[in-house]
Amino acid sequence: MKVEILHIAGCPNAVPAREIVEQALTQLGVEADVQTVLVSGEEAPGSRGFAGSPTVLINGRDVEPTQATGVACRIYPGGKGVPALEAILRAVERARAVEKA
Repeated sequence: MKVEILHIAGCPNAVPAREIVEQALTQLGVEADVQTVLVSGEEAPGSRGFAGSPTVLINGRDVEPTQATGVACRIYPGGKGVPALEAILRAVERARAVEKA
């Protein structure tokens, strides 16, 4: 399983996003290589599925899909700067099901 956290320089939510991703993986007993990827302002909009900072991708799929793009802080449902633990858990479970199929 590939997990990427795409962020722009200076994003205050990149570290908390990684922490919540690692919490979800631990809770589910899943081992994954979690990569934190710095996206530059020039390549950011639409690049690699980047939808604001931070964007969490599991096997290339956004854990909370959105139409938003841009070089800005991302606001997730509930007004938070990181995805909900439940959204990450669901995304990991989806990815596991696909990998087993």
